Amino acid sequence: MLTLKQVHLSFPDKVLYKELDWTIKAGQRIGLVGDNGTGKTTLLRLLTGRVEPERGEVQKPGRLRIGYLEQDFSFSTDRPLVDAVVEAVADLSEIEAEMDELRQSLGALDPESEEAAECLRRLGHLQEHFDNVDGYRLRGEASRLLGGLGFQREDYDRPLSAFSGGWQMRAALARLLLSAPDLLLLDEPTNHLDSDTMEWLERYLRSYTGTLIVVSHDRFFLDRTVTQIAELDRGELRIWVGSYQDFLRQKEELKERLRSEALRQQERVAELERFVERFRYKASKARQVQSRVKMLEKIERIEVEQETRGIRFHFPPCERSGDVALKMRGLGHAYEKGSPVFSGLDLELKRGERVALVGVNGAGKTTLSRILCGLLDASEGEVQLGHKVELDFYTQDAEEQMLRENTVLEEIGRINSGLDQTALRSLLGSFLFSGDSVHKRVGVLSGGEKSRLAVAGLLLRRSNLLVLDEPTNHLDIKAKDVLQQSLQDFQGTLLVVSHDRWFLDRVVTRVLELREGRLHDYAGNYSDFLRLREERLEKEQAPAVQDAGKEEEPSAEGRPRKREERKKATEEKIRVRRLLREARKQCAELEERIEEREKRLAVLEEQLIDPQVLADGEGLTRLTREYNTHRKKLDALYSEWEKAQQDLSQTLEELGLDEDV
Repeated sequence: MLTLKQVHLSFPDKVLYKELDWTIKAGQRIGLVGDNGTGKTTLLRLLTGRVEPERGEVQKPGRLRIGYLEQDFSFSTDRPLVDAVVEAVADLSEIEAEMDELRQSLGALDPESEEAAECLRRLGHLQEHFDNVDGYRLRGEASRLLGGLGFQREDYDRPLSAFSGGWQMRAALARLLLSAPDLLLLDEPTNHLDSDTMEWLERYLRSYTGTLIVVSHDRFFLDRTVTQIAELDRGELRIWVGSYQDFLRQKEELKERLRSEALRQQERVAELERFVERFRYKASKARQVQSRVKMLEKIERIEVEQETRGIRFHFPPCERSGDVALKMRGLGHAYEKGSPVFSGLDLELKRGERVALVGVNGAGKTTLSRILCGLLDASEGEVQLGHKVELDFYTQDAEEQMLRENTVLEEIGRINSGLDQTALRSLLGSFLFSGDSVHKRVGVLSGGEKSRLAVAGLLLRRSNLLVLDEPTNHLDIKAKDVLQQSLQDFQGTLLVVSHDRWFLDRVVTRVLELREGRLHDYAGNYSDFLRLREERLEKEQAPAVQDAGKEEEPSAEGRPRKREERKKATEEKIRVRRLLREARKQCAELEERIEEREKRLAVLEEQLIDPQVLADGEGLTRLTREYNTHRKKLDALYSEWEKAQQDLSQTLEELGLDEDV
């Protein structure tokens, strides 16, 4: 589909890629990962043709349609939202022409060949896109995408320019998904999405028929959407088969193997060197000495990546607070001439609890956190801090608290932490301030840099109650790990607003969901919350049948009609819930089987291009036969999955329910 050959690109201060090779095949779902500064975004721009390599080439078919969502990209127009999304679809005549060419090509190909299989995959993708691209169906698909991305139906006719930058980014993503490119490139697509919308996008991308390459620091998102990891490290690219968790495990296993091999090699080298030193000047051993010298020269030394000790910071000791760190009673808030954001909220935070506050965008999470910090007055109710509680907070506009004329080092030095300059520099380095960048003035820092500096400053404070609003937004994976480990060791009380599900899973012990103006309380981490919420929703939508008739005693004429109606309604809810649960379970099971087949096919594809395999006729025949068998079974699974999806959609349509019920 697309190939990079010997691509070299450098900047004045560093080499970005060193003769990089990469073959991207149709239908692959790839997570592109690497430390900040390794060139992930530049590589995406190179694939689109916006950046040219100094040496090497990017080979791609002339009609390859590439869609690229840049990080924090948004677009604006005075056109209504739904019209702005629909306008993204390409000219149908171009698609029809390519479909005709593919059909003609199929007639001349061996039906069992890989070329024919590739041609069929391409034709199927174009046919699906073509079916969607017409009048009412197109607008219906646009509405479905916009709904999945969190827009309300009353938003569709509003001008796009009336939305905030984050919502414009969602509209840009809807345009991209509607155009269904052959190669979809997403750079941090979850930056402005809440957890519900991220879960919808994950489901959508898992069934996407084109090729996907995504850059993301959201490890939950990567685990649920990709089947390969492409790792950029010091100018080189390594491909790992599997999810992000598989990548971490395989990488650690490889490091362990290399360490063992390097140790054995070192022992062998030491043995040879001892012989050379012992008999260097003995004439009778001259031939053996020379032989061992040549052996030493030919040994290719195994290089093991030096283990960098993980940076771990502990919050300074804080004073022990009372048993109740924070209490709110009857809390409510409404903005001028607006409906209430929430009302009647009651809550107690106990000392030492680590609590997540979650909910869809617009639910009022930031408003509530600002009220708790004293940055905003509530419309009703009260907030009380417990005995000896010292509150500190991080908000998304934390840079307003900084002194613009200070350097980065001076600004973090304002906090009385007791750390010396070396320790402060080490902390700043983990938040991407290294070398001379610690001498940059706060006033010239970008918004993301200021946010990272504010988060680093949190680790130096002595407060015993922390309220954090999206602290991980501008952090890479390593910086998130530093913050995560520090919060796990924090002895005080924590309330954190975050969409980073991996982070929450490892930090919090309680989850509060703010939904439709009410707080729902769940014990455990984020994964526990997802499970418990599903159980709660089932109970709410389908209460037990035996409770339906307890309100009234039967009359002489039999049970009252109303009670019978309630019972039938309850039974119907249970039936609907069971149907949906079974249909979704079938789809999920098929997706798991498809993912397993795709992983095996990816392994076989790598083996089939191995020169040693190509030279082994018998082995090549065996692998080719296995590959074709898996390919056919995968196609059958796809057909089965499509039928299951159609059955699910038909069930929802018959019941008059939305897809997200």
